[in-house]
Amino acid sequence: MGTLAARTRTITSDNTPVFQNEMLFNDIKTCIVGNYMPNKKILSKGRLEFFVRNNRLNIDYIQIPFSFSSDQEGQLELLKVQKEMPRSHIKTMLCMIEMALRSYGMFDHGTFSISYQMIDDADNESRLDADIFFEIQNHHSR
Repeated sequence: MGTLAARTRTITSDNTPVFQNEMLFNDIKTCIVGNYMPNKKILSKGRLEFFVRNNRLNIDYIQIPFSFSSDQEGQLELLKVQKEMPRSHIKTMLCMIEMALRSYGMFDHGTFSISYQMIDDADNESRLDADIFFEIQNHHSR
């Protein structure tokens, strides 16, 4: 049986899967809602990264991208300034994070990150696109 299958097979007495990363999800949710939202606004495009040790949040990072364009003469232009992400998309982001953590199984040590971008359509509506990554660390003693 593969490692992932073994990690995701934990069930309760009523035959429902256990959310093995529940404390980790709560740590990440508290970090996003409690730290980023009041002080540092979550912009419409970026990357959040969370270093995990013993299935608990240990370090968090927020990456804020700056996009540039250059013309044939080498003149640089800072592209469109990003706007703040609305609360509805932050809630969607939290749902994406929870779904990924539920699907993965026990995440004990490594880096969990989400790259995201808010996309506006022609009707002034927007959606949130995201990629979530689990970076596993393997330590080798020498």
